[in-house]
Amino acid sequence: MNIQQQRKKQIAKILLGVIFAAIAAVALAAVYQGRGWNVPEEARQLKNPLAASEEGRKAAAAIYRDKCANCHGERGRGDGAEGRMHWPAPRDFTDAARMNALSDGELGPCPRMSAS
Repeated sequence: MNIQQQRKKQIAKILLGVIFAAIAAVALAAVYQGRGWNVPEEARQLKNPLAASEEGRKAAAAIYRDKCANCHGERGRGDGAEGRMHWPAPRDFTDAARMNALSDGELGPCPRMSAS
């Protein structure tokens, strides 16, 4: 076997390894994505501390802009600039069916949000 044939064989092995690694990464991501966010029961029972009022809405909007919009986007679609750096991707808050199925405690705070 000449050098060119050996090189082609090495390239084929490397390509096969890369393809296998990519398939494994996709499979792991699918398993990870399916796990969801496990919220402790005591957190699940928490209620929103902000009143359902115009003042409460304004306070919540200020918190969202400061702590959430970078990842979840200005409109809550999960399309913020920093959100692309995370896996799994930030949730789309405009998905009404999903959001209505969650308790106040399950909605926040985000596990990626800093304690500050």
